[in-house]
Amino acid sequence: MSTNRPVVITILAVLQFFFSGFGLILSISLVALAPVRDLIVKTSLEILKNSPNAAEIASPELVQGILLGIGVVGIIFSLLGLLLGYGLLKLYKWAWFCTLVLQVLQILGSLQGLLGAITVPALAAIPQQLFQLLTSGVIIYCLFLPTVRQAFGFSSQSR
Repeated sequence: MSTNRPVVITILAVLQFFFSGFGLILSISLVALAPVRDLIVKTSLEILKNSPNAAEIASPELVQGILLGIGVVGIIFSLLGLLLGYGLLKLYKWAWFCTLVLQVLQILGSLQGLLGAITVPALAAIPQQLFQLLTSGVIIYCLFLPTVRQAFGFSSQSR
């Protein structure tokens, strides 16, 4: 069976599968593996004890509950990411649109992260935020390539 899917779409879908699969493994390990969660709780409490405001309210139960919540949300988003990768491979318009929306949100989050890293002494976060910003920009650029738009059934004249 021949497909008219440009290589760039296949690359985007494979990356989506990779990152979503990796996120799924990490999220499941956070929820299901108590030793992993306990190590993160211990480390988080050590970091939080240096902050007078956080040290007063931080408890192992609270941190563990937050981590479980993050793990469950991570599982949900990872499963949605796998669905999105499948949609890209099958050239579904909803997958193109959802990818665009998610990348715009990623850019906004990266800009917020850059602002936070500049205003708070967290300069180590700047390269990560710049990488995410650049990656999202490249993905959006790829989504608007004429061959990609045409593969998803968009007219080459409409933008």
